[in-house]
Amino acid sequence: MKSLEEILQEYFGLTAPVFPDCKPQRDEYGDWDQKTLLTDKGCEAYIKLTNLVEDLGNLGVISTTDAQNAIENLDEILTLELY
Repeated sequence: MKSLEEILQEYFGLTAPVFPDCKPQRDEYGDWDQKTLLTDKGCEAYIKLTNLVEDLGNLGVISTTDAQNAIENLDEILTLELY
């Protein structure tokens, strides 16, 4: 099974590191600070991945509910890979 980092690198041409060297931080509202979760290039690739999933839902390839669930699962995987 491929990691999220491997998927972003293989399918979205990411050559730079996906994750920054710093420990993830939460903002004042308790949400993850996106700048500490992914590098700029990692963020661009991640957005492309989630946009692709959303577009597949909009096209009817998968249901919009499944697309939203997949994006939520990707968000969870992202935070789990950091620990």
